[in-house]
This record gives sequence, C-alpha cells and structure tokens, in this order.
Amino acid sequence: MRRHGRVDSAAGLGLHGHGCWLYSDEAEFRAGALDFLAEGAELDQRMLYVGAGTIEKLRSDLGDLPGLDRLLGDGALRIMALEALYEVGVGVDPMAQLAMYSAATRTALVDGYAGLRVLAEVTPLVLDPELWRAHTHWEAVADRYMAKHPMSALCCYDRRLLPDAILRDLACVHRSSNAAPAMAPFRLFAGREGLSLAGEVDSFSAEHLRRLLAATLPAEGELVLELDELRFIDHHGVMAIAEVARELQRDGRAVRFLGAPRSFDRLASLLEVEL
Repeated sequence: MRRHGRVDSAAGLGLHGHGCWLYSDEAEFRAGALDFLAEGAELDQRMLYVGAGTIEKLRSDLGDLPGLDRLLGDGALRIMALEALYEVGVGVDPMAQLAMYSAATRTALVDGYAGLRVLAEVTPLVLDPELWRAHTHWEAVADRYMAKHPMSALCCYDRRLLPDAILRDLACVHRSSNAAPAMAPFRLFAGREGLSLAGEVDSFSAEHLRRLLAATLPAEGELVLELDELRFIDHHGVMAIAEVARELQRDGRAVRFLGAPRSFDRLASLLEVEL
C-alpha cells in the first residue's frame, strides 16, 4: 500500500488511492496526469479524464500518453467535459455525485476492467469561496467510497488560481498529495474502520484540524478516529479533537479512538479531557 503523506509522483495510488495534485504550470499538470493514467493502464482500470475546456483541448493534454489512440478507441480511456459531470458554480451534491461514480465503477467491472480511475482537473469547482466547505466534504465522501471500492482518483488543482487556504484544506483531506509538509502537516482520510489522522498536529495546525474534522465527518453514526499514523500531537491538537468529540457526544453519537499513541493519552490525562 502506498505511504500516506507527501509524494513527488502521481503513480502508486493503486486500485483504491485518492491523491491531490497541486500544479503551477501545464508541464507540472501533465507530468502528474500522465504518470497517473499510465499506471491505470498497467492495472487494467477503465480511465476517465474530466476537465474544463473542449474535448480537443483535453485530448491534447494527454498527447504524450503511450497508446493514447488505442486506449480511446477501445474505451479503456474516456474524456469528458467538466460540465457533463458537475454543475459548475453550485455546491456539489455528494450523494448524487457518488451515485454517478459508483455506477461508473460497477460498469467498468462488468465490462471486464479492474475498476475505475478518474483524473479530475476540478479547479473551477472551488473558485468561489462559498463552495469550499461543500467541496471539501465531497472529497471526504468520495475518499470513504474509494477506500472500499475499486476506484481511484487524482484530483488536480491549479495553484495559480486558488489561494493557499483552500489548497491546504484539499491537500489535507486526501490520502496523499504533492503539497509541502508546511502546507499539509496532517492528513484526514478513510481508515480501516473510520477516519484516520496521520502526520503532525501542533499549535499552528490544531484549529485547522478542528475545522476539517467538522467539515468531513460522516453525517451520522459512531466516529472512529484512527491515530496509529499520528507522528506528533501537542495539547492544542488534543483539545481540538476533544472539542469535536464533545459536540458529537452532545448529539448522542459515540466516539472511539484506535491506536492512539501514548503521548495522546498522556496529554488527555494531564488536561483532564475525557476521550
């Protein structure tokens, strides 16, 4: 399984990976896109490229992909305009969007592929700050689906058009990203039983963690927070988690922790926080 955290290549996501690729020019975008799709061809996944612009422009983005004409000809690779899959300028309806990708994954399996691989250049979906929270929630919903189904995705965002605030959120809610550790010191992604928190949380990132937890949690049921990949946390981070846990418990929802490092339990005890 691919290591979670910062990566320099978009390959290695496998059948269930969910990556965030931040790019600053077209060459950097294409490098990630071609690595990602080339791996999909090797894994015998059906591939879908969705982005803004004409089909001709999108096809030209993939001009250096080995076997492009063959992949398009036999249906192993499909290209779709962003507007065909998303309503641009409106917050994503996560359940409707998930139903569409779930159906596409099932169709890929029926057609004899190992699963579905989606290259998504979706910068236009987050140009409006009013849509940031809904889109961040959608990324978390999609991540939970991919953890249990043979779908993988590389979500691409143009650094030139988006502020660091939303880039930081997006990088943190993917299992892997090419964002620098200073931008995304921790990750929140679907774990074995619940939500996994990996990386480091300190005074500079604790409020960010609290906000992302609130934005990405499942709408109902028990919260299972897996902490076995948490390398460091200070008391600010523990308090942020405790605040979210208390809010859920007030709503009658159970909270359970798995694999918590000794430092987490010790800080919770010192702070007299019940978790």
